[in-house]
Amino acid sequence: MAYVAVVGSRSVSSLVPAQVRSVVASLVVRGYGIGSGGALGADQCALVSLLSVATPTVLAQSRLCLAWVCHSSLPASVRGSVVRFTALGGQVIPGWAGPGAPYRSVVAALQARSTLLVGHQHCRAVVAFFGPGRCRGTSYTVLQALARHRPVFAVGGLPPRLPAGVRSVAATIGGVAGVWLLAVGYRPDFGG
Repeated sequence: MAYVAVVGSRSVSSLVPAQVRSVVASLVVRGYGIGSGGALGADQCALVSLLSVATPTVLAQSRLCLAWVCHSSLPASVRGSVVRFTALGGQVIPGWAGPGAPYRSVVAALQARSTLLVGHQHCRAVVAFFGPGRCRGTSYTVLQALARHRPVFAVGGLPPRLPAGVRSVAATIGGVAGVWLLAVGYRPDFGG
C-alpha cells in the first residue's frame, strides 16, 4: 500500500512534464503507488503519467488528496483524469473547499490537503518539482513532509528555509537529477 507523493508548482517549465513522467515510471516499476494533490502543473503531470503506466495494483495503492469537495470544482483540464483515476481503482480523498469559498478557506483546504497527503502512514517519500517564482504551496508541502520525517526529493529548487538537521544529497530518480532532503542518518531507497 506504499506510495510516493509527487507534487509541485502549478507553473512549470516545458521540461517538467518529461521529468515527472520519468520519475513516475521509475517509482511505478518499483511497485510504489503515486499520491498527488490534483492541481494543475506538476500534480496534473503526475496523474496523467500514472494513468499511462500503472497496473491495477499500483492504481489501487495510489491516492489523490483534493482541496475541493467535489470533482466539478477542479480545473476542467484535470477533471477527466481524476474521473478516470477513480474508475480504474485509485483512491480520491475529497477536501472541504466548495465552489465560491473565500480565499482563506481555499488556502486552508489546500494546506490540509498537503498535510494529509504527506502525513498518511503509507506515504514513503515526496518528490517535489519547483517551478519559477515563490512556490509557496510546494514549499509548504515539503516542510510538512520533513516535519513528519519523510524524505523529500527536490527537483528545480528548494524551499526558502529548511529545518535544522536536514541534509541534502544529490541523486537521480528515473534519470532526473535532484536533491534528497533527509533527516540525519536516513538513507532513501528510491534512487536510480
